[in-house]
Amino acid sequence: MITRRDAAKAIGAAGLLSASARLIGYRVEVERDNRWVPILPDQHLDRVGLHRIARVQAKRVRLVLAGREIAVAEFGIYDEKG
Repeated sequence: MITRRDAAKAIGAAGLLSASARLIGYRVEVERDNRWVPILPDQHLDRVGLHRIARVQAKRVRLVLAGREIAVAEFGIYDEKG
């Protein structure tokens, strides 16, 4: 999943809600200088994950999933100023 924005926006948190009871692996990346850089390295999700991260500016965000029979109910990126 890739989210596009017209202008760079601040990102300070990422949330993911699984639609199944299966454990899934995931990470969140942003595009910098035409390369994908992890801002939330490898995580494992049982059902709900909400992570505060160091604020970054990004135009594009990517959610990378790993596992079998993955079902995501919701994915969000937020500007949490802490």
